[in-house]
Amino acid sequence: MKKYKDNKSAICFGEMLYDIFPDGRLPGGAPMNVALHLHQHQIDTHFISSIGRDEEGDSLLKMLEERNFSTRWIQRNPAYQSGKVYADVSKNEDVSYEIVYPVAWDYIETDDQLIELAKETQIFLYGSLAARGTNSRHTLLTLLAHANTKVFDINLRQPFYDRELIQKLLQHADIAKVNEEEFSLLAQWFLGKESEETAENDIYELAEKFKLDTICITRGSKGASLLAEGKLWHQAGFHVTVADTVGSGDAFLGAFLSQMLHNKNPQECLQYGCAVGAYVASQKGATPQVNTQIIQDFFK
Repeated sequence: MKKYKDNKSAICFGEMLYDIFPDGRLPGGAPMNVALHLHQHQIDTHFISSIGRDEEGDSLLKMLEERNFSTRWIQRNPAYQSGKVYADVSKNEDVSYEIVYPVAWDYIETDDQLIELAKETQIFLYGSLAARGTNSRHTLLTLLAHANTKVFDINLRQPFYDRELIQKLLQHADIAKVNEEEFSLLAQWFLGKESEETAENDIYELAEKFKLDTICITRGSKGASLLAEGKLWHQAGFHVTVADTVGSGDAFLGAFLSQMLHNKNPQECLQYGCAVGAYVASQKGATPQVNTQIIQDFFK
């Protein structure tokens, strides 16, 4: 994998919102979750998003400020409400979502300062959901043209994606992170594969097709696989009592990227990401307090 210099820095672009549960609400949105995990791992992290001028927006900003996370790049939109997702967690291993549309993060605007930020920052993380609307998609593509290492957290959410959109976003990526179900769909779309099983050859083939340096496939409780440095790496899952799986994939990715930025080898990055993802699945909510000491204790 690429070697990174001392100024460890990241941008996360996209949605911030409230996940609404039957018993209350929790802050969420994949890029915000990843940003918070990167921040907890001492990475200089910038988050680009937009929220409404409403109680939910005020509350989300307060939450970030309480975690000493910069809100400089979070825009306020008076015309649209802050994001909301209604989560069904009745099946612990298979959370489903109803995502409100349109909301403020569908209207993220670009400017020269954001372009300069993209040029100066080491990694730029983005997903497919924030590209569902024309405005934010235009901003995203503008910034990707200037970004350095580009990390595509595919994160498919029905009905807000199609083959054309995913292909366009993959063409910009250096690193792609998917789960098994998402990889199966990519293999069907772009490699003409019919089987839902992930064959090792398919991983190499997809990387070659889209000139990806790295592909990471998360497998839930079974761990994860990684194509990096021209070979495949595997990590078994850690056994935990699941509280809920909301945000566990985001925790994995934030932890994985933090180790990548610290120039750890692929196996170390994969193991640490899986450990943090499992730990978060054992806690309530997407972004519980996590640090290296907590994870070292968890290993024990």
